[in-house]
Amino acid sequence: MANFRLGYAYLKLSEFSPDDIGNSQMAFKQSMGADGDNVYAYLALAELYQKQSTLSKKDSFAEAENVCRAAISRCPHDPACHLALALAYDNNFKTNKKNEALGQYQKALYLSPFLVEARYRLALMFKSRKMSGEAVSEFKKVVEIDPNCPQAADSKHAILILEKKKA
Repeated sequence: MANFRLGYAYLKLSEFSPDDIGNSQMAFKQSMGADGDNVYAYLALAELYQKQSTLSKKDSFAEAENVCRAAISRCPHDPACHLALALAYDNNFKTNKKNEALGQYQKALYLSPFLVEARYRLALMFKSRKMSGEAVSEFKKVVEIDPNCPQAADSKHAILILEKKKA
């Protein structure tokens, strides 16, 4: 657990220098080696790879996807694992894996219908596909689940815009 906490501290609190990235990766991998069933070390490593891909020129989305799939193989009924894989697919703009992301968001919601982040991302995906009815329905569910969450304000705004276009 100490390695996980150290890696997480590097991930969340660091300047994201090459040394911080390396230290964080090493700590997460040590945590995974010590406790292979700790899927949160896998998910944090996937988040690190995605952040690295976004902030640097190194494309680590494939690594993020692989780590998420490894987490799912260890804990297939954990919605956080499916959400992490969906985000890895969805955030990788170099490959078109939006259909795979959609499937993983739906799987996460099947396992946990009140997972706001998955519901919100699914709504955004429907909106981008011009599926207004489905998008409005999902945005409304976000607001119903947690009207005070950060996604609720965006959801309310999206509902107004989509319903206005519909009228």
